[in-house]
Amino acid sequence: MKKIIPLMLLALALLACDVGSLLGQGGATPTTVVRVITATPAPAQPTQPPAQPSAQPPAQPTQPPAQPSAQPPAATKPPVAVATQAPVVVATQLPAPVSDLPLYDGFDNAAFENSINPSLWKTPGDVGRCPGGQVSVFEYKQKSGALNIDSLCAAFPLVIETREGGRKTLKAYEVTLKLAPNASAKASAQVFIQIAGDERGNNWKTSCTIDAGIGGAPKLGCGAPGYGTPGTDLKFDTWYRLRIEMDDTLTISYFLDNTLLGKYKPATAALIGNFTPGFGMQNVGGSGAFGTVLIDAMRIQ
Repeated sequence: MKKIIPLMLLALALLACDVGSLLGQGGATPTTVVRVITATPAPAQPTQPPAQPSAQPPAQPTQPPAQPSAQPPAATKPPVAVATQAPVVVATQLPAPVSDLPLYDGFDNAAFENSINPSLWKTPGDVGRCPGGQVSVFEYKQKSGALNIDSLCAAFPLVIETREGGRKTLKAYEVTLKLAPNASAKASAQVFIQIAGDERGNNWKTSCTIDAGIGGAPKLGCGAPGYGTPGTDLKFDTWYRLRIEMDDTLTISYFLDNTLLGKYKPATAALIGNFTPGFGMQNVGGSGAFGTVLIDAMRIQ
């Protein structure tokens, strides 16, 4: 019995050594596998991504700046052209633009074609007749957007005044007119615009008058009692704008289109008032009709 017990203990010892070796091999295997997996992929992955972002960003941002830099100059050109041209034309060419004055009559109201608007104009009841009694001295009627006046024989002046008579103040009076090509063929005439006033019971008047003689060029002169502008040559079949301005001191300024012809202040300015704008013509001589005068765009302020 004593011999059997040592043999059993020896067998158990040998068995324990085998189990320990087996357990030692099983614990070492996962450690070796983990080291291989974690050590080899790590250096290979971080080296590739930096190469891709460094090559792509420089190519993309360099293209957009080229496009916006070419567009702004195109956007800045139109405002410069619009802003600089419009004010220059108005400021330098028109000392007193037509648009500043209210339109009194444009002679384009279809209701008064071949006549004249009686609510705007005072006309003589009888203009008389030429020698022989067959035709009137003057014929005036709205036609195709303008007032046509024909003087058919030598006679007294025809004067047509606005219904706005006796104005206490009058800043400006403007008329656009022309002498037709057939004017001055057989007679001489005077065409005028005027502002009539009252000088403490006496008649007062300032006017711009066009004289047109047979075979000669029309000549313009403006003025008032005691004053006259130098004569200015005009042409037939050409539109002109005549304008008379008066300030608060009754200093009178005369304009042909955009040109100031002269200024004048009457010595009796403080006595003058009750202003009435008007226009007209007179056949001053010749063997027949003077021809057509066209009047348009009456403006009063």
